[in-house]
Amino acid sequence: MRATLSMIKDGAGLAVYDEKGNPRAALMVTKDGSTLGFHDEIGEVRFGLAVTKGGPRLHFYGENGKGRITLGVDKDEPLLSVCDENGKGRITLGVDKDEPLLSVCDENDKRRIGLGMDKDGPQLCFYDENEKTRARLTVTKDIAGLAVCDEKGNPRAALNMIKDGAGWAVYDEKGNPRAALMVTKDESALAFHDEMGEVRFGLAVVEDKVGLDLRGQKEKAGINLSVTKDGPRLGFRDKNGKGRVWLAVDKSGPQLRFYNEKEMPRAILDVSKYGSSLTFSDENRKLRAVLAVEDKSGPAMEFYDESGKKTIWSAP
Repeated sequence: MRATLSMIKDGAGLAVYDEKGNPRAALMVTKDGSTLGFHDEIGEVRFGLAVTKGGPRLHFYGENGKGRITLGVDKDEPLLSVCDENGKGRITLGVDKDEPLLSVCDENDKRRIGLGMDKDGPQLCFYDENEKTRARLTVTKDIAGLAVCDEKGNPRAALNMIKDGAGWAVYDEKGNPRAALMVTKDESALAFHDEMGEVRFGLAVVEDKVGLDLRGQKEKAGINLSVTKDGPRLGFRDKNGKGRVWLAVDKSGPQLRFYNEKEMPRAILDVSKYGSSLTFSDENRKLRAVLAVEDKSGPAMEFYDESGKKTIWSAP
């Protein structure tokens, strides 16, 4: 065994050799830091310790001299890196500030899996060969969600679990929702959106009610169809979202109502077991005219004054 001490421009080095002249240990100190390396019987470095401006590092090397494991602290952030036989980083474990991170890379040193933890909860991501996010699993205090992304990394489908149920959504290439399904303990609903993200079609089941909703642009005008334990109902809304026509069939019979722009009923057509009637009201919701055909008494007509109580004309 022998040792050599050398002086270079920016520092000094100490090397120890075996009887065959192969280096077995080397110590180097420069202005940038200090390193200590240990070599095997053929002179390949297998273990190294370095302290630089970035922080201390511990290196383990394979038989071919390629780095396989690195443990260190980089600017106060601990880091563990595991490499393949070609020295390519394949697994990295670190802590960024107060967030632990785990990355798994492919043979091209591209990140393909990432696992992290922030103040809201853990997150698991899967990446393609261009390191674009293609799937993301997130768990927080209130939500567990899975998102599937396109080749640009934009979410295109998402499944979320909340306290009382689950939801599923599909997005277009601009990130606007186009379809959504929600199921909770109280209801289940399905909605379809237009290219602006506005709901145009909705289907919901709430307790004893089933509803179907068709909407125009800006979600104003539309048609609503529902079925409850009392019977079916059909409603029409104008461009301002005001209900203008309402048709229902309940235990007493069918009824058709017409409303003004203030959603006040102005005409009502009603059919019951006693007969049929048509009533007209004014803008103050006062009854002004009634046309009825009863099964027993026959047809009748009445007109009322502005109070809606006093008859001013009737027939017969």
